[in-house]
Amino acid sequence: MILDLMDTRYLRRYLILNHLHMNQNQSIELMELVKLLNVSYPTVKKIVSDIKLDIQELNYEEYVELIDLFEQNKVMWYVKKNFSATVFRLHYLEQSYRFQLFSLFIEPKEWTLSEIIKKLNISYAVVKKELSYLKKVIYSHANTLTLKNDRKPILLGEEITIRCMYTGVFQQVYGAYKWPFLFISTHEVVEILSVLEGLIYRKFCPRFLTIHYGLAISLLRAKRRSVPDNEYYWKPYTIEEKQAYDAFTLMLRKKGAMINADWLKVEADFIISGIIAMSIGHDDGRLPAFFTESSKLKELNFLRRVDAKLETIEKYGLRKMTDEERETTFARLVGVFYQIAIYKKTLQQRIIDLYVHHPFEFPSNKERERTFYQVFMSNSSVNLSSEAAEYIEYLCVAYYKILFFELNRQLFHPKIRIYVISNRTPEMLVSTKLQMIGNYFNIEIEKCFCEEIDLIVTDMALSSNFKSFLSRRIPVIHMSEGYCARDNELLQEMLVKIADSKYRKIKNRK
Repeated sequence: MILDLMDTRYLRRYLILNHLHMNQNQSIELMELVKLLNVSYPTVKKIVSDIKLDIQELNYEEYVELIDLFEQNKVMWYVKKNFSATVFRLHYLEQSYRFQLFSLFIEPKEWTLSEIIKKLNISYAVVKKELSYLKKVIYSHANTLTLKNDRKPILLGEEITIRCMYTGVFQQVYGAYKWPFLFISTHEVVEILSVLEGLIYRKFCPRFLTIHYGLAISLLRAKRRSVPDNEYYWKPYTIEEKQAYDAFTLMLRKKGAMINADWLKVEADFIISGIIAMSIGHDDGRLPAFFTESSKLKELNFLRRVDAKLETIEKYGLRKMTDEERETTFARLVGVFYQIAIYKKTLQQRIIDLYVHHPFEFPSNKERERTFYQVFMSNSSVNLSSEAAEYIEYLCVAYYKILFFELNRQLFHPKIRIYVISNRTPEMLVSTKLQMIGNYFNIEIEKCFCEEIDLIVTDMALSSNFKSFLSRRIPVIHMSEGYCARDNELLQEMLVKIADSKYRKIKNRK
């Protein structure tokens, strides 16, 4: 969604810049950039010149230099110091009328066209054009939202979805580089959250940026529009929780003085519920008292249902979980299903991609993706309640990430034994070729050849005579001595093939 909010002229610059940054310190043919954007040769040369000016404008000359070798029909993105290309993405977004217009609607108010024209310093025709564009973009990512683009534009729809959309977009756009809110500082946000620390919130937890942005956006919007009450929102049960809750609502009252008194409690419940749903299980398996004491969750048999889902996960395992693994996974699943209770239809929208990066984007992982979807959809979906079945795509991604990325690698990744034959040293080939890709698998490098070897990786030519010494047919991957993108693709394809084959064999034996 982020690039959808960038004006075309800046989007072209960013796509070229990002491509160059991904291939930094290498000369790139101009025709490669022409094909990338599907524009003319002179247009690409003009864009390159514009990017050079942007480097100067951002004072990034000490970090990078864009060298135009036009006489050779090439360019080079020469990086002097390591930096993030998202700095340029932020710059281009802030210059874009689309993003500026999108940012206006974070406030729950009706804007007049004259106000927008004056604030953004653009023409009536441009405003109308961009409003129509934004309406389509927002609806495509969240079909429960509608941007009215008449004489008084305003963003309407589910309040939670609006907040989640802006939280996700602003976090990805600004990150930890720039704080976009003037009414509250990051220090004030940390101060508010500090009263929950130790019980509900952990400073710099994995989702701390999402929590910071979510809190600020909730304070901004709650002054005019509150989230609906929900019987499943968190409630304090212990003395410590009640003291922390009272201190939290007091801080919200101070920082959001204009919030309606009747809405304040609901806002506090919603914010804390969101923090718990995002954080639970990422540190340990402890559950707040709310999940065992809430009468509303007991009516749903919430924890029993989650335990049944945990049994489903255990069926995928290649070994039995330890008590600690089971406890932590249970807590993660509590968070997954609790999000359904508090966010509801928001989790059915495409904006969820702002929070959950699809794990299936891992190159050449199609076999595992296909196998997992078949098993999950056919076996698990029939056991879900009618409500949970509506969130099958969200749950599928959540389960997949837990199984293959969050838990102990040995639980769901069969061990792949690799024997390395190298012109230099096996250790060098492992560090240069296998290190990054190997993080997605359970790989063991064997020092000596043995019967259990699954794959041979080499940067040497192996004769048929040599292969005849092997006791069985073992796949061999020939790697180039230098960098070669195709090497990575071949290795990924082979490792996925071996992992899926071994996984099925192990499960079939049980």
